[in-house]
Amino acid sequence: MASASRKRALLVDAAVAAGVGTAVALAAVRADEPGGRSPELAGWLLALATVGLLLVRRRFPVGVLAGLAVLTVGYNAAGFSGIGFTWPMLAGLYTAAAAGRLAVAVAVGAALAALDTGWLLLADRLPLLPVLGMALPGVVASGLAVALGDAVRSRRRLAAETREQLRRAAREREREVRRAVVEHRLRIAREIHDVTAHTLAVVAVQINVAADALPDEPAEASRALETAREVSREAMAELHGAVRVLRAPGEDPDGEPPMPAPRLADLPGLVDGYRGAGLTAVLREAGAPADVPAAVGLTAYRIVQEALANVARHAGAAHAEVAVEYAPGAVRVRVSDDGRGAGAGPGAGRGDGGGHGLAGLAERAAGVGGTLTAGPGPSGGWVVDARLPLGEGP
Repeated sequence: MASASRKRALLVDAAVAAGVGTAVALAAVRADEPGGRSPELAGWLLALATVGLLLVRRRFPVGVLAGLAVLTVGYNAAGFSGIGFTWPMLAGLYTAAAAGRLAVAVAVGAALAALDTGWLLLADRLPLLPVLGMALPGVVASGLAVALGDAVRSRRRLAAETREQLRRAAREREREVRRAVVEHRLRIAREIHDVTAHTLAVVAVQINVAADALPDEPAEASRALETAREVSREAMAELHGAVRVLRAPGEDPDGEPPMPAPRLADLPGLVDGYRGAGLTAVLREAGAPADVPAAVGLTAYRIVQEALANVARHAGAAHAEVAVEYAPGAVRVRVSDDGRGAGAGPGAGRGDGGGHGLAGLAERAAGVGGTLTAGPGPSGGWVVDARLPLGEGP
């Protein structure tokens, strides 16, 4: 791309130089002033020098302008039949203005216009009005060349700024996409963690029930193992759906749509999975059920799921209660147990010590604009309390 642009610029410069040189040569050769020296050879030399300068006008805009001024003034001062001080300078004036040397271009153009007018008045002793009439076209042409060059410079600068803004916007969009991908993967990882923790906790409870009941109550042991198998099957399906989200379109070998995300309406089945092995789990609901957004419903479900998993694994509790309260503009979920309470905190894996359970719950709640607290209950045990707004999160 850059090579093609340079070639195009060289072709344009060659065409401009050839055109201006030809015009200068024809004007000089055809000029016929009484008492003027023959311009044939000098006119061709002036044209060649002009071509040579214009070929490097992009690299040395001010130097080319100065060189053209010296050539023009020298040619007219040598007494050759004049071609004026303006016309050979137009390309140089345009180039200097386009290169950002507007003050230099204006100064040189004004100086040459004044020199041309003074030359006609003093050297040729022509009347003022005819001189002004002769000088006016040159002044207008010089002004137009400078104005055009400055306009081109402004357009180029605007185009460059626009390209830079587009590049910055593209980079920012790329960063946003990468950030969204990372956040999405973190959410998937959190989902997998919650599903796995819940499944292991329920399976452990049911296996303990089966182990205790097997010698005396094989039917009870069979039911416990069936529950563990069902929970494992549901967890595998949910994990499969979570992993499917990470695949690119067309990569899913099953071609099945992912399972819908859990919600508050699924809490009864979640709580039922923990009943047994001496753990009595109950679900209580208060208030009129509201239209809970999917993100808030999923967050509430995961908070209850993780809290119950911690109760089953670490609390040594006999009872656990899940309370869901629908209030105006918010839903509150509260999980309490009668386990070891403060003794089951950092050292017992309640989430602050060796794992990230409690921190993950707080992050989930904050993700939808809610709050979460966890700590010993007033009558012992452990309490996880979350308030989630029904509006959109931040």
